[in-house]
Amino acid sequence: MILLLLSCSTQKNTWSTRTYHSITTRFNVFYNGKNSYNEGIKKLNTSHKDDFSHILPLFTISNHDAAQSISGDMDITIEKCRKAIKNHSIKKKPQKKSKKMRDDEYKNYYAQEEFNPMINRVWLLLGKAEFHKADFVGTVSTMAYIQKHFSTENIPLTEATIWKAKAYSELGWEYESETALQSIDEQQLHYTLTGLYNGAMADLKIKQKRYIEAIPYLEKALQNEKDKYQRSRFEFVLAQLYSQNNERKQAANHYYTAAKLSQSYEMQFNATLGALTTEPKAKTAIKGLEKMAASANNKDYLDQIYLAEAHQYLSLKKEDKAVELMKKAIENSTRNGIEKAVAAEQLANFYYNKQLYIEAEPYYTIAESLLQNTYENYLTIRDRQEILSELAEHYNTKVLQDSLLKLSEMSNEEQLKIIEQIIEEVKKADEAKAKAQADSAALAIAQGNTPRTQSPTVRSVGSGEWYFYNSRLITAGTTEFRKTWGNRPLADNWRIAKIAGGTNSQFQNDTTQTSTSTTDTTTTNPYDPNYYLSQIPKNDREKQQALNKVAMALLEMGRIYENKINNDSIAAVTYNEFYNRFSGHDHILDVYYSLYCIYTRLSNVTAQNDMRDKIITQYPNSKYAAMLTQPNYIENITKMYRLQDSLYVTTYNAYMNGQYDSVHYNYQIITTSYPTSQLMPQFTLLNALSTGREGKENDFRELLTTMINTYPNSDVADLGRDLLAHIGQGKTSATGGTPTTTPTITNPQNSPALGNSQYNTLADSFNTNTNTAFVFAIILNNEQQITANQLLYDIAAFNFTKFMVKDFELNIQIIENKQAVVISGLSNIEEAKWYKKMILSETTLSNKISTPNFEQLVISNDNLKLIGLPYTIKQYREFATQNSITH
Repeated sequence: MILLLLSCSTQKNTWSTRTYHSITTRFNVFYNGKNSYNEGIKKLNTSHKDDFSHILPLFTISNHDAAQSISGDMDITIEKCRKAIKNHSIKKKPQKKSKKMRDDEYKNYYAQEEFNPMINRVWLLLGKAEFHKADFVGTVSTMAYIQKHFSTENIPLTEATIWKAKAYSELGWEYESETALQSIDEQQLHYTLTGLYNGAMADLKIKQKRYIEAIPYLEKALQNEKDKYQRSRFEFVLAQLYSQNNERKQAANHYYTAAKLSQSYEMQFNATLGALTTEPKAKTAIKGLEKMAASANNKDYLDQIYLAEAHQYLSLKKEDKAVELMKKAIENSTRNGIEKAVAAEQLANFYYNKQLYIEAEPYYTIAESLLQNTYENYLTIRDRQEILSELAEHYNTKVLQDSLLKLSEMSNEEQLKIIEQIIEEVKKADEAKAKAQADSAALAIAQGNTPRTQSPTVRSVGSGEWYFYNSRLITAGTTEFRKTWGNRPLADNWRIAKIAGGTNSQFQNDTTQTSTSTTDTTTTNPYDPNYYLSQIPKNDREKQQALNKVAMALLEMGRIYENKINNDSIAAVTYNEFYNRFSGHDHILDVYYSLYCIYTRLSNVTAQNDMRDKIITQYPNSKYAAMLTQPNYIENITKMYRLQDSLYVTTYNAYMNGQYDSVHYNYQIITTSYPTSQLMPQFTLLNALSTGREGKENDFRELLTTMINTYPNSDVADLGRDLLAHIGQGKTSATGGTPTTTPTITNPQNSPALGNSQYNTLADSFNTNTNTAFVFAIILNNEQQITANQLLYDIAAFNFTKFMVKDFELNIQIIENKQAVVISGLSNIEEAKWYKKMILSETTLSNKISTPNFEQLVISNDNLKLIGLPYTIKQYREFATQNSITH
């Protein structure tokens, strides 16, 4: 007993104490900790869900959210490791043997800090548990401790370096990770660490998107990997990398191997699908895919199977069959997730590349509604969806009005015959839609999901020439009509007729028409013939109104094709249709000039000269004629395209630096020399903003109004309208008055009285939800000389130059009795942090708002409502810090 007690002490360093503590550590504390660690890894691998539409992360922990599911197991491991270190670490030096001090091996042994041979393994296990708990900073710290205190032990030192590099990689510190791995001599690497090293290096290369460089490292890691789950994952990723490099045969081979090794049906399915997708022989692949589609096990994966089959038909140049299969993929998607979105994106891209923009639009809408803004191609999808949605709206207007005009020329019997056919198609379409919605809702409930309450709007016109032969167009038209007019009864002069429960104020003052009432309320029923008959023009005035809508729709379509899609060929066709049908229209001169510019870019000299002659002959006093009669006009236009961008950058920088005279000077240059520049709206806005910054309030308003009227369809017109609305608020607030906006809860003095129940709800607590609408607020101190109005100008200018599509809202609010410029329209905390980073990357703005005179705040809309009633910003910051929320 005495000997046993003596051997338990860590204050002595003898053979017996070392043996006792080593054995106790290995078979007691370390053993239990290792078991808990292994159970956690197994749980992580079985519960993890992969996104197979992207290259998989080599290690499941790269999905950091997944670490929450095993934090309990890792906590046990960490606790056991700390217990082992506390109770079994031997730092006491053994009795020195002077005769051996000349022996280098003994000298190294005596110089070490730890004499329990198991403790280095305990420290490594501790760091690995922290790593799989997603505490990567803790991992770096632990591995750095090992590097410092176990520097004489080569294998633990190298292993710690590799895990440190892996932690750096997960933190996104790729330079530090690469530096750590490069410090390891691969030739001197112990064979037991070969797999770990090569896996870490391959993972880093993949994160850096250096896919070709990752392949040899991953192949070496695969050779040394014993775990079947990880081998299957390595094989799958290796196949994806070969596929990226267009090495289809190698990719297919590794996919097949991954399928054999897979531990889950989902991995097996996607590996088999990948193998058939990359199969070089298209007919063999199609046969295999058809067999997969016939399997009852794959009924929830039909979208992926049909999409893969479509790719094989595309390789065979059978585009019609490929399109049919992509549509089937979308229609048969039961999960309404990334798989459906990818299918919709690829079909949309197919149509877009074929210049079938109207057909592409509904599929971009589907993809945009299902994808997160972190998706790689999300911005392209969103931009195209917005542009094509606008195009489809004008196209639908044209097709509808042309269809109505054709119907107006028919007899009543012919009209009714066509309308009866339309009603039958509408009924069939509605029945199919109702069945699809019911099936989708039932599936969602069965899977424990909430059905979507709103499906994406589809504005496609399909392949039918007539508007009323396309049920989707009719549905979209009905919805738009009801939004604008409500449920209108069938009546003459229906636009000015009274609506049940109220009147249409837009037409109350129209005394040129006689209001007629009716009791017929069937016109909103798409199954009733009167619904369609009521829309057909009845007289010359109504027919002219329909023609005017067609003309404006054609004009807007031409502008979109020319300026937003940059397709000069289709723009020319559209403008020519306008020219042929509406040669006497008020905008015909603009169409002539647009066609002149298009033909210039297309090098069609004959058509270009024809348009030039029409402008000079028919409109000799116009500004276009004056420019075209200049001897060096073509050279000037070429020079304009070359200089306008650099001149705009110079002008913008002058504005940001407060050099307003330079802004006005450059504006005069562009106006005088290049009045047709596509950047004229932006130059005009900068000129107006500079005038506002100089304190010329009335001139500023006039310039903004002129800009909006001159360029109503430009990207900056909406910004100008917002500024006109916000400037009044900012000016009033800046001079100490009450803001003209509706009082908000952020300002207790101006807030409406709240009942006790409402107050208690607000006072309950701040919200920790970060996946909700956020704002970025810049709060001004009362002593600050700059006004919120001036800061609003700066941020507005920054927004319109940096974010031509994304629409952020600007407001001036009172937060804790201080003026604040509040930027809203940020969908979650990540977007708010990204926007703040963008603002701070602009040197001029950053230098201004990063001073003590300003306070920056990232906060959700819900939490902003609590500032001032009943909480303060200071309390919110404390709350945010405690809950790890950026503020």
